[in-house]
Amino acid sequence: MSESLITVAGARIVTPGGILEDGVVMLAGGRIRAVERTQNFVLLGGTVIDATGLTLLPGFLDVHVHGGGGADAMDASPAALRTICRTHAAHGTTGLLLTTITQSQESIGAALVAARDAVRQGVSFCPDGATPLGIHLEGPYLCSARAGAQPREFIRDYEAGEFAQWLEIADGTLKLMTLAPERPSADALIARARAAGVVVSIGHTDADTAQTMAALDAGVSHATHLFNAMPPLHHRLPGPIAPLLTDTRVLAEIIADGHHLAPEVVRLVVSAKGAGGVALITDAMAGAGAGEGTYSLGGHSVTVTDGRATLADGTLAGSVLTMDRAAANVRSWSGMGWEAIVRMTSTNVADEMGWEEKGRIVPGADADFVLVDDALTVYATYVAGQCVYHRSEAAAEETAPALPTPALEGGVAVPPPLASPLPTPPSPKRRDLGMGSIAARLKRLEEPHIRPLTDFVGALRDEVSDPKGVPWFDPADGGTDAQILLLLETPGGRGAGSGFVSSNNPDSTARNLWEMREASGLKREQTLIWNIVPWYVGEEDWGRTRGSREDEVAKGAKHLERLLGLLPHLRVVVTMGVMARAGWQHVPSSVAARCQVMHTWHPSDQSLTPYPERREELLQTLKDARYALKRAH
Repeated sequence: MSESLITVAGARIVTPGGILEDGVVMLAGGRIRAVERTQNFVLLGGTVIDATGLTLLPGFLDVHVHGGGGADAMDASPAALRTICRTHAAHGTTGLLLTTITQSQESIGAALVAARDAVRQGVSFCPDGATPLGIHLEGPYLCSARAGAQPREFIRDYEAGEFAQWLEIADGTLKLMTLAPERPSADALIARARAAGVVVSIGHTDADTAQTMAALDAGVSHATHLFNAMPPLHHRLPGPIAPLLTDTRVLAEIIADGHHLAPEVVRLVVSAKGAGGVALITDAMAGAGAGEGTYSLGGHSVTVTDGRATLADGTLAGSVLTMDRAAANVRSWSGMGWEAIVRMTSTNVADEMGWEEKGRIVPGADADFVLVDDALTVYATYVAGQCVYHRSEAAAEETAPALPTPALEGGVAVPPPLASPLPTPPSPKRRDLGMGSIAARLKRLEEPHIRPLTDFVGALRDEVSDPKGVPWFDPADGGTDAQILLLLETPGGRGAGSGFVSSNNPDSTARNLWEMREASGLKREQTLIWNIVPWYVGEEDWGRTRGSREDEVAKGAKHLERLLGLLPHLRVVVTMGVMARAGWQHVPSSVAARCQVMHTWHPSDQSLTPYPERREELLQTLKDARYALKRAH
């Protein structure tokens, strides 16, 4: 993997914080290093890619892929799996789950071995294709009456020994499995899979509403190709579809090829579940990207004609859909904007699977992205910062930019912003949190009424050495949003960096956390110590309550809730003085459950002894918090 700097300039960039109509993304070492507006861009050298006229999206993540390019995951060979990865990369997919089909124990075992080995190699398995991120076990514990193209002769009840053997073979690479919850011992299977860290999906099922709800309560959180291979929706017998459509715990797959679901049904699904509840998948079989002909799927002969893959009796047998066409179809049928498309093609499954460094264009994330035009035609696909697919000049339209362009020595010419054909929300305002504002803030901290906090910052800095950064803190922000202390811990517990991140915008805070983590050289360990001060701080009334303490804590909790959504694996230790404890009772349980609470004090608690006499206690508080961090790791 090259460490050289690559800059993609001039594209419309879809980020978690909004759309940059004319933006720049800088890449190095397989990661996104910076995302900026063009006017803030300073060229640091390296290669510049002119993406003018294109839109940059997170790479598509497909969690249901049987095959492509004439190859099938059940072929159980590295060559076949690489063919699948290359085929789907040409359509914008940067990561996928290799998906099995119902077969004999031996055949599934062999497929798991091959897929496991591919997943373990990561990006290096197929340097010119999508990355295999895990395995989706579809079957064999399904419903025969809803088999679809799954071979009925191999469908069977859950066998604990068999499944245990597959878990051992997969060795942590099994990420998703589809089952029918109405089958005998399905509850035991759900519990076993969940205990192994596997996301459980309902599919190929004849379950009624009550059985479906019981499965969701037991931990099922995914729906395999909604509507397909399950009872149809009836107004008096809703079956599984009604709860799967309405329960917010469920991420529902849809196959948007126009054959599996009518456009009107796609609109129904995205309207009912919203962009956050839908995952676009292909359910692609070997014929995807390979043209018309006859292929094999699970031992069945499948004919591909006019974009349909069918068995001899006309039963749909997977699809020849690709993720770019799925996204284009949903955008056309539903009118969803770019940000919604990103959620359905990438972010939702990244969050579900715990892939915190995928599915979003932010500093620190993996440099997996796709460049498309307004029709969602793929012009280039990048995996770990490397171009794995580039649309050929022969296929490109005359107006399309050539990618990549040669390296430029002095800079890059960027034309006026691209006019968007769709209405897009304005990007949120971002306050400058860069090093340029540090001097002014530190000068402000010398004022007498704020001096106790200056000492507080100094004490923390003495305890957690950070030779690369400078802490910043803006008392004028006040309230809970202003005081977020980041401690970066190595697996061994040694502090690697600290600083105050001051922002009322959680997206900006998340960006700063990424930047500080990258600056410290750490990869995954990241913990916030969140100190609650339930009031606004004014220059002339330091420590005097303004408004409701409960409201201030609730405000900070909303900030933290958004931050936890952007950084799903963030660890949080909350410290609070006596004056904040009442407000903490009003924090949503979804936020509180992610936090370890330490009741302590803060130098601004004027009801307590002034700071100089409590220095040792304050330092002990920090040590206790660091101990809690080590235990969390």
